[in-house]
Order: sequence, then C-alpha cells, then structure tokens
Amino acid sequence: MRDYYLKADTREQMQEALRTAGVVDAQDKPRPGYHLSVIGYLHERVTFTETALEYHPIPGWHVNLRTAHDVVLPATVQHIKPRTPWRTWA
Repeated sequence: MRDYYLKADTREQMQEALRTAGVVDAQDKPRPGYHLSVIGYLHERVTFTETALEYHPIPGWHVNLRTAHDVVLPATVQHIKPRTPWRTWA
C-alpha cells in the first residue's frame, strides 16, 4: 500500500483530479482499492498564551489517499510530505 498526502487549491480541483485519475466515480465515491480520508482546509496554531489562541489557515484542500495502485494526478494536485501529518492510516 502507498500513502499519498494530496493538496489542491480548492475542493473542486481535488474532486476533478481524483475523477480524472480514476480514484473516484462520478458521484465522488472511492473506487474499489482506493481509500480516502478527506481533511479539507487546515489551520495551524500560531499563538497560544493564557489570553490568546490564534490560528492561521494553511493554503489548500487536503486529502489522504491509500492504495496499492499507481496514481497519476493532474498538475493541479500536489503530492506533499507533511512534517507531522494530521491524520495517518492505522
């Protein structure tokens, strides 16, 4: 199995890329052998004190993909390597 940590500018770009790559069907349901964990938009904590808690958005729409298949995605989707993934596979 391979894990892909994917990022696109928008949800719509990600959905279209996953359809084009054959990962999901026309209703955006994963095809057999593909497992998706949709993260969506992320925020990171940048300030944390006794009186303040501030989060900033991390650009992009994020999806984790696990599959044994080779996946070729359009250029609108990046395969990233997060320092500390928010979600991983068990």
